[in-house]
Amino acid sequence: MSSLHRRRQSSIDFHSALTAAAGSDHATNLSPIVEKFPNAAISTPTRKILLAYDGTEDAAYTLEYLKSKLLKDGDHLFIAHVLPMPVDNGQTHESNLIQLKEQRDRLLAHLRDISNNLLKSSLHITTTLVVLNHADANIAICRIADHHDVHLVVVGRRRRDPKKPIPGACSTYILKQARTPVMIVKPQF
Repeated sequence: MSSLHRRRQSSIDFHSALTAAAGSDHATNLSPIVEKFPNAAISTPTRKILLAYDGTEDAAYTLEYLKSKLLKDGDHLFIAHVLPMPVDNGQTHESNLIQLKEQRDRLLAHLRDISNNLLKSSLHITTTLVVLNHADANIAICRIADHHDVHLVVVGRRRRDPKKPIPGACSTYILKQARTPVMIVKPQF
């Protein structure tokens, strides 16, 4: 089997998993979680924006930047967080899954708080939370953008040496591989 065929198969599996997760109210396994806020039917948004959110200070700054400078009424914001796949650390498979589900539940609660705060702000937007496990966050963000047909991907740049203006490896990968425009938000130094 060629690597191209494997990549296509992987992409198909990824999209079918996202579609299945979007159609269900809850997921009992490690399939992706997709939650829409508010739960009412979403009218056609003017723009769909994907925020790659990893929970760091830089990601929080990127979210604030998005709220103050970019989001407009009628936009639909996807907040995506990619959890790494579990590594073999000598524990049982069930133990790894339990830890991963606990981590995912904590993260989802945090993202729900962010979504609720956005909904309480003066912006009239809708949000979708996407939480999934994937071996490579860069690839997953590009696939989420493709799957949901977003208009813009927003990623934050990690704090690094201010003399080096180039983005990091994750931002660079998404910038080169995403099929939609990518905005990299430089953190405050």
